[in-house]
Order: sequence, then C-alpha cells, then structure tokens
Amino acid sequence: MSTVNEATRASVATRLAGLPAGKAVEVMLYKNGQPVYVDAEGSPRPQTLTADATGEIRNAVLFYDLGIDPRTGFEVDAVGTYTVHITGQGIDLLKELTVSRSARGRQGSVPTIWVMRSGGGGSRFAVGSVLRGEPVQVKGVGFQPNATVHLFVVADKREWAAADPLSDVTTTVEEVTTNAEGEISPPVQVWASASAVNGNRDFDLVADVDKDGKYSAGDAIDAGRLTGFTVQEAPRGSTTEGVQLACDGSGTYKDSFAANETVHVWVNPPSRPLAPSQLVKKYILVHRDSWRLGEALVDVTGRPEWDLVRYACSNQYIAPVWSAPLIPGKYDVVIDVNQNDVYDAGDILDGGGAGAGFQVQGPVPKRVLVSANPPIVNPNQASVLKAQVIDEKDAPIPNSTVSFTAGQGATLSAASATTNAQGVASVTLTAGATGGVSVSVTAMVNIEQTAVTGTTTVDVRALGSISALIQ
Repeated sequence: MSTVNEATRASVATRLAGLPAGKAVEVMLYKNGQPVYVDAEGSPRPQTLTADATGEIRNAVLFYDLGIDPRTGFEVDAVGTYTVHITGQGIDLLKELTVSRSARGRQGSVPTIWVMRSGGGGSRFAVGSVLRGEPVQVKGVGFQPNATVHLFVVADKREWAAADPLSDVTTTVEEVTTNAEGEISPPVQVWASASAVNGNRDFDLVADVDKDGKYSAGDAIDAGRLTGFTVQEAPRGSTTEGVQLACDGSGTYKDSFAANETVHVWVNPPSRPLAPSQLVKKYILVHRDSWRLGEALVDVTGRPEWDLVRYACSNQYIAPVWSAPLIPGKYDVVIDVNQNDVYDAGDILDGGGAGAGFQVQGPVPKRVLVSANPPIVNPNQASVLKAQVIDEKDAPIPNSTVSFTAGQGATLSAASATTNAQGVASVTLTAGATGGVSVSVTAMVNIEQTAVTGTTTVDVRALGSISALIQ
C-alpha cells in the first residue's frame, strides 16, 4: 500500500502492462469503499481505457490535484483509503492508496509547488488551467525554512532528467524566500499575463532549490510526467467548438489513417475549458457533414471510452481509442462532455463540421484478375466467374466489392460480390440462347477513389456447326 500526503496536491497515475494489445480494461476508484466517479444517475462509472500495440496503458490517471474539487478549484478533504479496481480480459486487480492528513511543520517533507489563479478577491488552486492574459501564481510547501529558491516557468516536458537546463518562458526568474514553516506563502506571481509561447500552451513550474539553473532531484516540479498547467482561451458560451482530436501515437494530428494503424485521441488543448466535469466519454462515430443536437452517439468500436481529464481537458497521454485493423470509411471524434450519449452543444467535435473528421484509407487496388470456369459453354449453360483483387504490394484485398458486367445476352447471378480472405469474389454467368458468340465479362473494383478493371471472355458454342473427320 502506498501513502500520499494530502498537502502535496499530487496527481496520481498508474501504468498497466502485459495486457492484450488493443483490448479495453476498466479502472474504478473507490474512497473508503464508495465510488469516487459516478454518472448522472449516481451509479459507479469506471474509466474505460485501451491498451496500445505493446499491451500497455501508460499514465492512466486516477485523480488530478489531490484534495482539490475540479469543479470549483477549492480545497476538499481527501484523507482516506483509496482502492483501485482494474478489470478486463483475464484481469482482476486491486491496488490500495492511503491519503494522509496534511500537517504543519513540513520541513522534512518533499518540496512541492502548484499553480494558483487569482479572482473573487483571493487566490485559488488553478486545477491545471489558467486563461490567456491571467496572472500565474505559485504556492508551495516542504522547503527549508527561511531559504531562497528560484521559480521557473518552463515549457512542459514529459520526462525531466538530472541536469536538464531550465529556461524561463517569461524571461524573468523569480527569487523567493520561504517562511518559517518552509512554505511559499502567500502565493508569488511568476507570470503577469499567461499566453502561448511559440504555439505551445502547456507549461511546468520548477522551484530550483540549489539555484543552479538546472533541474535536479532536490528541486520541486508541479507535475513531473504530467503537465503543470495549460493556457486556455476564455469560454465562449455553449456553442460547439471544433478542434483537432484524432492523432497517431506520437501526437501528430491526422486526417487520414491506414487500416493497419491505431487511432489515438489527444485533447491538448481544446479552444475552451470543459464544462465542470472530470469524467468524459470519447466516441468514434461514422462521419456526418452536420451533427444535429440530440442525435444519438453510437461508437464504431462497440463502446465509448471513459476518461478522466482535468478541468482544462489537458489529456496529454494520447490515449489509443481504436486499434488496428480499422474499417475503411470516414469518421468523427466526439468528446461527450456531459456523458449523456447524445450530441449536445457543450460537446467537442473533431474538426467541427463538414469536411472534418478523419478518413481510414483502405488498400489501393492495382489489378483485377478474372477467370471463367469453364471458359467455353453451350448456349444456356453456366460458367463460374472469379475475380481476384490485388493491391500495390501484390497482396489480395479482402472485403472489397467487385462489380460484374456481361454482354451478348448472358445473365449474372448477382451484379456484385465481396472478396474473401484470398481477395476473390465470384458470381455465376449463364449464357444466352445464341451460340457462336464470345461473351465479354468485366470485373471492376473501386477503393478509395481508385477504380481498377479486369476482363475475360466466355465462348458460347454454335451447336451443329462443327464437324470433324477422323481417319
């Protein structure tokens, strides 16, 4: 069992490994036996997370900013015993975490800092987000009493290593002296007006205890592997915001995926903070040029993903939500903010409307091989037509639709057929009553706007017109 001090305002995440690749697990958090996260009806609501191609779920966040109400930014009592229940295919794990009471006189504890925002006549916990133009303030505990430290605002970094240089994005490094209890209090302003820097909106805070301008183990960092805070734009009411969501595993936003890729979702950042809620649903849906309010959300993977996000919706962990193989087509991503399974004005849509979303590309066809068995028939007799679709790598393409046409009065058992695992589609041709003709057969496939055709002929005998002399 692990123990965390309430005063550290910790963000706690777990890493899972050895899972089936692309499979989902549910993570449920209980405090003193009661579920921490519930749905609108008050029922327990687990996070649903998907393992990546290596069978790992990295940084499954259990809670952000321990002891802070994410909806208000004010302190709440977090002391208690927490149980993490992880279930899935062949998985049933229980982990426990104890949160202890904060105490005065923390000189011997680990130095800890966090972001504060001003407003309403005082300062309050920022819960990972400040609005553009707001001042950024810092508060801290666990330092040596009456000691000076340097405060840096730096670009967010996933992994901080010893001796990493600290470069303050505000151009000014603040020097502050802790009080007699080793606290940075009252809050100290470190940025007069927050803004994006070179397009980046995610930042960390570092208290450089030894004042050497480098990160070291004795320094305090507000988030470590998590992002300290995100600079957000001011909310713009209840109108739906269009943002980029679908990306690859490295966080590169994409409009097109191959069928053997995995779709991830990265909300970092949206163009507005989320509504007051921690749990949201992430849906992948068949694309619509226009989403109407109240339309039902039906996930193409069979289930939406529940995820825990900060008030700022800074979901930096680039979570996989649809593992290969993907089904070719066009899709949208929707963040269901109020978790009601319908599209609302407060939900977040990938791209924001017509022409948005992402495309799953199928294999590109290179040729269609067509054969007839038998190739010569009598009038009104049948021949089986087979068409094999081959891609640019000379591999068969399964699950593609092949259209067949035939002339000279012949009929087909079907106008189209679907290729099997070997890329072969088949129909039956029945010759007409007229003999002495050649029936031209065409097989055509159109995948991702690439059309390829193949042809063959079926000869129909002219009965009685052929004689042979055998000596």
